[in-house]
This record gives sequence, C-alpha cells and structure tokens, in this order.
Amino acid sequence: CMSIDLSAPFRGSAAVAAGLLTPGLLRGRRYRRLFPDVYAPALLEVDLALRARAAGVLIAGRGVVAGYAAAELWGASCGPADAPVDVLLPHDRRCDGLRVHRERIDPDEITWLGPTPVTTADRAAFDLARWAPDLTERVAAVDALARCCKVEPDAIRALRNRHLGVHHSAVIAQVLALADAQAASPVEQGDADSTPPRRAPGARGAASRDRSWYPVLPRP
Repeated sequence: CMSIDLSAPFRGSAAVAAGLLTPGLLRGRRYRRLFPDVYAPALLEVDLALRARAAGVLIAGRGVVAGYAAAELWGASCGPADAPVDVLLPHDRRCDGLRVHRERIDPDEITWLGPTPVTTADRAAFDLARWAPDLTERVAAVDALARCCKVEPDAIRALRNRHLGVHHSAVIAQVLALADAQAASPVEQGDADSTPPRRAPGARGAASRDRSWYPVLPRP
C-alpha cells in the first residue's frame, strides 16, 4: 500500500480510507481543498508550485503537468503566479484551475519530479514556445528553461519535427530566433516598465483542439 503524505497535496478519499483522517477533519480548518478530492495543509502557500503538485495528484496515471506549471516545478519560474495549471490529457476535463491541452506526448517527454508526473524541461520549453500568450512571453519562457535546465534550441527543434502540425508550431522558429539563454528577459529581470501584460486565467480550463495520444507511464 502506498504511503500518504499529509504534508503535501493528497487524495482526501485515500486518506480517509486509510484511517489517517476523518471526513470532519478533512473539512476543517487544517486542510484546504485545491481540486476535487485533492487537499493540502491549510498553512501551505497556495502558489503555482503547490497547485501544480496538487494537479499532479488529480491526474496521476492519466495525464501530465505541463506548460508554466511544469516550468515552475523545474525551478524555471516564468509564468504569472495565478496562472491555471496546464495539463496534457487524452480527453477534455472541465475543472476550475486547470487548463487542459489535448496533444500527443511521447513517453520520453515525461518524467517524475517527486510524486508529480511532469513534462521534461525540453517538452515544457516546446509547449511554452507555442502556448504562452504572446511572443515576448514565449521568448521569456524558453530563456528561463534554457538557463535553468540547459534546454538547447536543437532539442526544441527536434520536438517540433517530431510533432509536425501541432497547434501553433509555426511560431517556434521565430521564438528560437529571439531567445537568448545568456541574456535575461524583461520578465525575469523584474523590470516593471517592460513586463508584458498577463493574460487573465479563465475560470475553467480550456482544451485545445489537437487530437491526442497519451502513453501510460508507470510511477517509479
């Protein structure tokens, strides 16, 4: 039986079934509901990293944390603090706080950071080069992952060639032409005058139209 860590995001139903909590304690002040049946200690700051880990609990075995949330877990913070958690799933799912993308992802583009299924840093850069709301933010995201995780432009090009025709792939060449892993982008420098506008997150996750295939990746 897998142990349940009540100091991190966890399945409420699993904790109750294991006798670790009662339903009353789960509904009390000590724990906060982040997603359906996913809870965390109320003392933890509800930042993008915590919400990303909580989303990983929600979709474990069925999907993978991606985009800005993946970059956050890789230590390459580059998205708005209140961004919805991007996830790759083989089907649409409507859930407050999630933004669902239905795209193909291959097994070698998935890994685990602790208990969380997440895209590799290369795949996160490939996704954000297409998903970020404007060119400035796309370049900033690729720069952040290049500096923090040593993502190379050729790795992003290889993913573009592997996933020909994927949504917004045409912008990748322009993003890579502008991205410079050695120079800080305005977002990461903290320059308030040059910080690009943020796209307000939607109330509910939106799904892209790409047809998908999702490999089952067993937890190590």
